[in-house]
Amino acid sequence: MVRQLNEETIQQIEQLFQEGKNPPEIAKLLSISRRTAYSYTKGKEKGHPTITHFQTAVAQRQGYQTLSQYQAARILRNGYQSVHHYQEERAKENGFDSDADYKSHCSKERQQRAEYQLCAYLVRERLKELELTQAKLSQHLKISPQAVNNYCNAKTIPKKEHLQKILDYLKLDKNTLDDLF
Repeated sequence: MVRQLNEETIQQIEQLFQEGKNPPEIAKLLSISRRTAYSYTKGKEKGHPTITHFQTAVAQRQGYQTLSQYQAARILRNGYQSVHHYQEERAKENGFDSDADYKSHCSKERQQRAEYQLCAYLVRERLKELELTQAKLSQHLKISPQAVNNYCNAKTIPKKEHLQKILDYLKLDKNTLDDLF
């Protein structure tokens, strides 16, 4: 999923792209995913609102029913023995010993982002103020307790479909989180 970025980061992406940087270079410079960098550069140039939209269209043109089928076939076609083998190679290309190390690094980087920290703080503090538990919030949202714990620990941010429910349940004004997402 391509995350939404604040206006400043979008402007930085556009500036770097105009300077001739490609999406992988932009991703590395701004600590964003390649998918996000592509979505805000070449994907938009080609008229696709998101990279997933573009990739799904390519997959369907080539006769695949799902994007996952297309991606797995493409990985195998490029000489990798499996998706796991590809992920391990990608991690090594990025300077990591394993895919697990790479994923852990990416997770730690996400946790340092201001929007993750602020979201975590708001949810945690509001739960305390209302004397509610993470378990109650997870039941209300009909998601796993681990997902709510991840929000509270800045590991992930809520999906858009959960945001309004969180705001309503925690009695927060919609504008409270608008700047984050």
